[in-house]
Amino acid sequence: MDQPKTKPNTNSGAVWTYGGEEKRAFAPNDYVFGRTLSTACIVDDIIYIPELAGFVHCLDARTGKCYWRYDLRSVIWSSVMYADGKVFVGNEDGDVFVFRHDAHPQTIDAVEIASKQKDAKTAKLAYRAAQKQIKETYLVNKIEMNACIRSTPTVAAGRLWIATESMLYCIGEQK
Repeated sequence: MDQPKTKPNTNSGAVWTYGGEEKRAFAPNDYVFGRTLSTACIVDDIIYIPELAGFVHCLDARTGKCYWRYDLRSVIWSSVMYADGKVFVGNEDGDVFVFRHDAHPQTIDAVEIASKQKDAKTAKLAYRAAQKQIKETYLVNKIEMNACIRSTPTVAAGRLWIATESMLYCIGEQK
């Protein structure tokens, strides 16, 4: 992915940036953070932000440090939403992923782990093992819907609302 060719703005109020070219060996992409249509969700100084290519990133809001990034394996158009200690995000395959929020997340950098391997085959196995560790540590549930999700899940009146391309779902207890 081509990065803009500009010189740094010394008058900027930027505290940190996250993204740019990925230079580590065996990375799945040639960039750290790609295009996004989404807004970030910030809870307890932890940022959750998806990118269009299908990755959800978990970052430190104070420093920009990446704790982990998880591959949803499908395009993400929606933003993430936080409710009841969980982070929700839908993808184009029609899945809603539910992650456990942690105010003090572990650092599980799958790309860093893979980059320390001696060959591509070992790196791929190490990357997958790290993704599995993220899944086991943070993924609470994966809800399979009937169609593509391009909007952000919403909570109202104690219920979870999910809009797919063809249906609106209200999930919660009957009242």
